[in-house]
Amino acid sequence: MVQHALPKSVALIVLLLAGGAVLFLVENLSATGLSARTGQLSSGSLAPASAASVALSRATLLHCLRAAADRDACLGEVFHAFLKQHSTVEALAILKSHIDTDGGLRLACHPIAHAIGRETFRIQGTVQAAFAACNQTCHSGCYHGATERFLRGVAAAEPERRDVSPTDLHYPCSKLRAKYRPDCYVMQTSRMSELGLDTAYLFMECRKAGEYAQACMQSIGRDLSNDARIKDPKFVAQRCAIGTGEEQRACIRGVVYALADNTWDGRYAFPFCEAVSAAADRAHCFSVAASYLQGTFAKSVRELQADCQTYTPASMFCREALAD
Repeated sequence: MVQHALPKSVALIVLLLAGGAVLFLVENLSATGLSARTGQLSSGSLAPASAASVALSRATLLHCLRAAADRDACLGEVFHAFLKQHSTVEALAILKSHIDTDGGLRLACHPIAHAIGRETFRIQGTVQAAFAACNQTCHSGCYHGATERFLRGVAAAEPERRDVSPTDLHYPCSKLRAKYRPDCYVMQTSRMSELGLDTAYLFMECRKAGEYAQACMQSIGRDLSNDARIKDPKFVAQRCAIGTGEEQRACIRGVVYALADNTWDGRYAFPFCEAVSAAADRAHCFSVAASYLQGTFAKSVRELQADCQTYTPASMFCREALAD
């Protein structure tokens, strides 16, 4: 989701994706796809036999997902080749067709769409152009991947193409069309943090985002989630509590979604929720976590009850969230 030379905000984004940074070379990429390599990956059937769908067969995508630490590099190679000959919309349409029939890909559709977005930004060069090429397939993963690549500064070797405002704390979201801003603002505070804002000032700036303030505050939680995972969940809960009422709850949602996206279970999300101090907010956190894990990752009540017992065995709130 490469930490030694990256800003903190960028490292958070990279960790959020739970991907690796070791380059994995996908062999024999051609204009029409993975040809011989695809045949080695799986004996399963391919998607409908157009040149585009052969290039993005289920076997190809599942192979990258099995690469574990090399997942993002593998997907990057696949979409780098595919988007030389095909459009972002085609890539997302094929992904949509696969997730309709394959449960494994359905669970991983958001990080796959992230990879499409990252490569789309590399091709288009600006957030505005990349967003115009994306759509909301897989919970807007393409938009988020484009924003992620912008925030990584991967175009820094070509400064004229890194479309950055040094003074507008809401850039690039502030310059996008209104329909794109919600998907942009859920990652905007990484840019604000890069410019030096601490959590209290992030809340202050997010209040200036008007109707997108809640999305912006959710972004605060997403950025804080790494500390909840590898440091102290209670500290992160206290950071979210700098916001008031629904501001705090938006931050909590951002933490929960990011933690659940890392592991597809309650391993980190449930202990974070247990660290939330106010009873009503703690109950809200567990309810959000349970709903997200059930709706996004098809977790059963029995599986989540097991997670409660494993990760927060003393929590009444975890059990009650599953009794609703």
